[in-house]
Amino acid sequence: MLNLRTIFLPMANYLCEANAQLASGSLTAARAIPASTPAPRRSAVCIALLLTAVLAQLSGCASAPKPVLQASASVNAIASAEAAGAEQDAPVELRFAKEQQGLAEVAMQKYDHAEAQLLFERAAIHAELARLKAKALQANRAISRTRAEQHALTEQLAAAREGLGGSAKRR
Repeated sequence: MLNLRTIFLPMANYLCEANAQLASGSLTAARAIPASTPAPRRSAVCIALLLTAVLAQLSGCASAPKPVLQASASVNAIASAEAAGAEQDAPVELRFAKEQQGLAEVAMQKYDHAEAQLLFERAAIHAELARLKAKALQANRAISRTRAEQHALTEQLAAAREGLGGSAKRR
């Protein structure tokens, strides 16, 4: 981003110094405001440049834009986490995400958009963490069920082999 202070303030200082040197006769008119310019006008030029620099700096300090995208992203992330079962599998992370979103909305009401943006981003991150944790726990449960089924099938197979081996010996 272009920092206007670094452009306008040195320029305004230079022109004001040049104006002062021109008035004292130590600077030629070719390097500054033309000597034919009346002294009050030269001072007005310096003041205008200084005001421009100050206004440019103040506009740079204006409030951050509303974090609309971050707000939407956090709402979507929380909804996605809830749909993934985070209320049951990752309640702490989901609760923290909702708290951060609530704090962000309060910051928005206070027009503290920079803080709101940070809080919305935190809410989205924690909601994503809750979603991923819920998915991981669900995957682990599915793995455990599959292993239990595999173990049961292995036992059934062993019993069937034993049954076949025992009936073959009887003949």
